[in-house]
Amino acid sequence: MIYFSTGQAAKKLGLTVRTLRYYDQIGLLHPSTKSENGKRSYSETDLVTLEKITLLKNLAVPLRDIELILHKVSIDELLAIHQQKLQQKAMEIQQALEHTHTLRNSIKIEGELN
Repeated sequence: MIYFSTGQAAKKLGLTVRTLRYYDQIGLLHPSTKSENGKRSYSETDLVTLEKITLLKNLAVPLRDIELILHKVSIDELLAIHQQKLQQKAMEIQQALEHTHTLRNSIKIEGELN
């Protein structure tokens, strides 16, 4: 099995080392191994769990709730929910763009009428 240091795991997932240490501290995710000098090592399974945590955080789920649902939801289910949220945001952005386009056209027409 491949193991990653805290720094490697953080870099791979776009997290900070401080975040990983915090997750360990609060019991959200303990590294697979921890040496006597405190060096943490994360397995590939740990990285998948961290991905799930990150997806849940992106869905605005509080950390206290993440712990409750973390092992009840598959990564595919989380990705499907995340995809729906992104599609919703994309629709909102598209509507805002259309509104802005309409306003710009209205201003151009009014400018031409004055």
